Amino acid sequence: MAPPSPTPSTAERSPVISALMYGLGIALIGGAATNMLHQPQLLIPVLAAAIAVAVIGSLIGTWHRQRRRPVRDLTTALAPVLRVDSTDGMLKARRRRHGVPTRLTIKYPAVFDERDEKARAEIRDIIATRLGGDVEATWQPPKRRVIVTIDPTPGATDIHDSSKATAPVASSDTEAQALVRARATEVVQAIMGATSRITQIDFDGGTDAPVALHVSYATTSRDLNAVYRQKVLLQVDSKTPGTWRDIWDFENSRVRFELRPPFPRNVPYPVQHPREYGVLPYAAGANGEIISWKLGAKRPHFLVVGPTGSGKTVLIRDIVLSAVLQGIPVILCDPKRTEYLDFAHFPGVILVTDIADIADAIQRFHDLMEERYAEIEAGLIASGAHSKFLFILDEYAVFKKLVNKLWEDKKKEQEKPPKRTTHPCLDDWSNLVLMVRGAGGHLVQGLQRPDADVTGGAERDSFRQRLALDQHTPETAKMMWNNSRIGTDLPSVQGRAMADTGRTNHPEEVQVLRMIPPSVDGHTEEDAWIWEHAREQASNPELWKEVYIPDALLELKARREQRMAVQRARLGIRPGAEAPAEPVSLAKASTSADASEPADAPDDATPPSPGRSEEDQDVQRLEDVGLYELEVGDVVMLEDETGIPCICTIDDIDYSEGDDGEELVDLTYTTEEGEQEVRTFSTDQSLTRRTKTG
Repeated sequence: MAPPSPTPSTAERSPVISALMYGLGIALIGGAATNMLHQPQLLIPVLAAAIAVAVIGSLIGTWHRQRRRPVRDLTTALAPVLRVDSTDGMLKARRRRHGVPTRLTIKYPAVFDERDEKARAEIRDIIATRLGGDVEATWQPPKRRVIVTIDPTPGATDIHDSSKATAPVASSDTEAQALVRARATEVVQAIMGATSRITQIDFDGGTDAPVALHVSYATTSRDLNAVYRQKVLLQVDSKTPGTWRDIWDFENSRVRFELRPPFPRNVPYPVQHPREYGVLPYAAGANGEIISWKLGAKRPHFLVVGPTGSGKTVLIRDIVLSAVLQGIPVILCDPKRTEYLDFAHFPGVILVTDIADIADAIQRFHDLMEERYAEIEAGLIASGAHSKFLFILDEYAVFKKLVNKLWEDKKKEQEKPPKRTTHPCLDDWSNLVLMVRGAGGHLVQGLQRPDADVTGGAERDSFRQRLALDQHTPETAKMMWNNSRIGTDLPSVQGRAMADTGRTNHPEEVQVLRMIPPSVDGHTEEDAWIWEHAREQASNPELWKEVYIPDALLELKARREQRMAVQRARLGIRPGAEAPAEPVSLAKASTSADASEPADAPDDATPPSPGRSEEDQDVQRLEDVGLYELEVGDVVMLEDETGIPCICTIDDIDYSEGDDGEELVDLTYTTEEGEQEVRTFSTDQSLTRRTKTG
């Protein structure tokens, strides 16, 4: 059974006819009364009163009908969607502006599912179409009602039909330019309403291609809404050839859309750019201008977000290089261990890759900041007067997961393990985020996604300098910019990002500076010149003469170098041999050693791999072999669950059959730590086996 609708006869009955009928009735009754009372002199006043009643009634009825019509029509349109049994009291207008309702209360029955997003959107679309304006709805399920606020736009409900251009054609327009003018006017009016008009179109040197659209529009408050402006630009950009940007003149209700020049895609790091202490270049703007992060109390920390391959590592390299070229020391923490190896011996950089060492680095940096605050509190130095110090923690989500696993393993070794479930360094990191800006400390945190369970709201809000790479999802845009639209149309260009640069009150599109170190594919002669020139400048003793780096932090660097010496010895590289200019594969690393001499491990080297005698450790080579070629006792390179390579000794080899009948190989092996594990491989896989050369 279809929902009821207002009776047509009642809805369409003319108030003028009703008023005339009332007036005629008064005239007839008055005439009969004067005749019965024998008072003919009263006939004229009675007729005048009847005419007055008819006129006033017609006016009031017409006004009332016009006032009720939007509500009545909207009720008729909504009734089938809401599936109401009766339209009585379904919709009430609480406020009006120029006769158009601006606030409505709509009641709906229990059969309507307010959790259905599509149904809610249909309700909003009907209201927006009927009343013409932006609609905001607040649903109240317990009361089964929805409160609707409308911002009506004059003329927004008008429908314009035309078989010719609606824009005035300039006398100098070619036929093609006239069509462009008509199309542009059609697009603009469809977005901004019928009151908007194109006052001028600039063409490129007399060609048919538009380069600028000048638009005027009726005064409205909507142009102050960033979401509205973005929606307008998106429509113009989508429906007009080229890539456009908007310049709004709120005071005069005008907007200029201009064709944006090609965005720079490859801007080399400006190693010769004029330097200002605490100002770190990291990207280029739309016009190729260098954009920098100014270290200070307003923007003390930098949040960098981007998926794999988007350019996040390149950006962090830019920041590291910018800092050390100004004599600002950097602690560079990389839980993935391999992204920043070129900085291992770079002046002013302390590279930390071991998870336990990263946790230790956070705690030691926290202690340094506490010492600085003690100096400030004692009046020895003013707040903000300490030299600047940069702490970078990339892949924070990976680090958080691994350091908590490390904490759980450590608790198992204690007789009375602490109750806390997270590593204490995470609390120190949270404290650093909230407090270090007054002591010269500045943090950079790298993430693939800014999820709340990784970085809490208070912490994330403290990262006032922000950058998000690659095309955003609505969720990423909402978490980064509190706007689910920003960055969702960003082109998928490596290094392209939206950044809160501080130059405007909204995020800007930027291109991360190109800085390719020697170990990365694509390293060109220009990159080599930039790298060597930067290294030469950073090695200037005058740059570091007055820079204090605590021994507790320098110890982290020495600890890593000691561990690397042990690993190099295991791979057959003699102690004292220079590190290769570029990282090499495991097989390549073995050939770099002198095959005629054994590799002597340092005095504090870790014990030989399980199952292998010291004599067998002399000189090795690495080769890729199939699963069928392996034997018990072979030493192979495997990756643990975090992707980190480890040396393992095979204890047993067994064969099994998978669910699909595929033959599988079950390897039982012992890790360097002495733990025995079992892993299953398919027969078409290969592993890296280490064997001695003689």
